[in-house]
Amino acid sequence: MLVAALSATMLVSGCSTTTSDDPPASSTTTSARPGVQVSGGAPAAQRAAYESQLVTAMRQVTQVWGTDWSSIPVRLVVAGSGTEFAEITGRPADGGVPAVTLADSRVVLHPKLWTSTTAAGRQVVLTHELTHVALGQGRLRGVPLWVIEGSAELTAYRASSLSTAQAAPTLSSQIRRGLVPTGPPSDAELRVTGGQTQPGAYQNAHAWCAFLVQRKGIRVFTDFVRRADAGDRGAFEKAYGVTPAALSKPYQAWLRGWS
Repeated sequence: MLVAALSATMLVSGCSTTTSDDPPASSTTTSARPGVQVSGGAPAAQRAAYESQLVTAMRQVTQVWGTDWSSIPVRLVVAGSGTEFAEITGRPADGGVPAVTLADSRVVLHPKLWTSTTAAGRQVVLTHELTHVALGQGRLRGVPLWVIEGSAELTAYRASSLSTAQAAPTLSSQIRRGLVPTGPPSDAELRVTGGQTQPGAYQNAHAWCAFLVQRKGIRVFTDFVRRADAGDRGAFEKAYGVTPAALSKPYQAWLRGWS
């Protein structure tokens, strides 16, 4: 179960956001409750399963971020093929990117997500993407990617039974080899290129955010993310009293403790 669930970690690492607002290519739609919509060319049984997990994801996101986003429509498109996924998102059809949150807050899933992960893994992916929806992160520009992707990773794995180290196997391996990050990943490390990101980058974003929560708690962290998402360039120092660089040594010590 753990090995299968960990494959979700690698898939989540291909999460992406895009400014595309093109309408979906498929039309079949079901409704879990008012404001929730599941559509796409995937088989009805898959759409129904995702529909149930979507409700769970909504609850998990609300537990961390509150109810401020409750009026935002939740729209999930479960693509029936790689071609459909590519047409909607503009991303590769091969499944290197398993999920995309569009600027209009639709979440689009690649069919490979169904065959490559367990139900637990798919839950992690859905909760990750729904965090982007709740925070309006699909349309943000100029915000450090570690804030956007790290906050979504933290939310998704916080609700899972996996430890930080279990959710970050690549990063853990790097640390054991003496390659210990000194801070959050750069935008270049997190940016999807050719359907892939730099190995361990998303996991480092998750670990850095978990480290911040451990230092000052979840409320300070969520307040920081909201300020950063709103474009406040001084949000980090206001929340933590120092720059990220000043936390380099404490972060490395923390990482060595769980790797």
